[in-house]
Amino acid sequence: MLSVDLAQDRSERVRYNFPEYPAYIRSGNLSDYPHYTFPSHWHDDIELLYVTSGEMEYSVDGEILTLQAGNAIFINSKRLHYGFSSAETECTYFCILIHPSVLRITPFFEERYLAPVAENACMPYLVLKPEEDWQVEAIACLCAMDAEKDAPGAVLRIQSAFCKFWALLYEQMPHQSPPSAEAEKESRQLQPLKEMLVFLSAHYAEKLTLAEIAAAGNVCQSKCCALFRRYLSRTPMVYLTEYRLTRSAELLRSTDQSITDISFACGFLSASYYTETFRKWIGCTPKAYRAGSVRSASAQQAE
Repeated sequence: MLSVDLAQDRSERVRYNFPEYPAYIRSGNLSDYPHYTFPSHWHDDIELLYVTSGEMEYSVDGEILTLQAGNAIFINSKRLHYGFSSAETECTYFCILIHPSVLRITPFFEERYLAPVAENACMPYLVLKPEEDWQVEAIACLCAMDAEKDAPGAVLRIQSAFCKFWALLYEQMPHQSPPSAEAEKESRQLQPLKEMLVFLSAHYAEKLTLAEIAAAGNVCQSKCCALFRRYLSRTPMVYLTEYRLTRSAELLRSTDQSITDISFACGFLSASYYTETFRKWIGCTPKAYRAGSVRSASAQQAE
């Protein structure tokens, strides 16, 4: 799961793989998340996701898409998005986040090649399938970025593959047109929701009320609930519980903290309530989940 930090504008800031280069590449399983759903999020980074096996549904600004094995998706900057499986079936994938600043080589590059794609209101996302030659080539660029992430010249190879990918997008992008009144309304509705999600990512360890969540988006409680249902298909408090469980699962996998410490660190009032909630949503106890993660990691090392 992404490690989330907050920038001055309160958007999510990704902790990148490389100290001086803004790229983050990882592989994952949808089953690592409560109800096979990872938390809705947004960031300035471009996100690229490739499905290696199974299938998942993907929501971008409230629009639901289906991605099958061999498909990829480009999610443009600042779009609200998350992946899930409504059938709760496994899906494996790799995900690439890369900040558009890597293409700000000169003012000319930014104006001519970066802005027309990153600021294109007609292209919030693009699903890539191996059915057209240019999309096959684009998917190959993503696979190259993933394959080269640990190479000695990883940054150079990732930059090269990303530039080639961006050139393909630039050549194939839909014509930019002024946003419609409906699109502008949609954008206005999404902004308070983004503010509330960032607030939850910063304060999930605290005791929170619906009123506090709504206040973060400067909306009333009924509007808050309506926005969560419209774009995330869940209530604010259900989203908060899922987010806490996801963060706790990450700690179970990556640390040796006690179950009690993790429960309090993730906003649960007691270890017993945390264990009960975890079992209900994940299907096993935190202790069993941790043991399974250790066995899985050991098996991968043995391979």
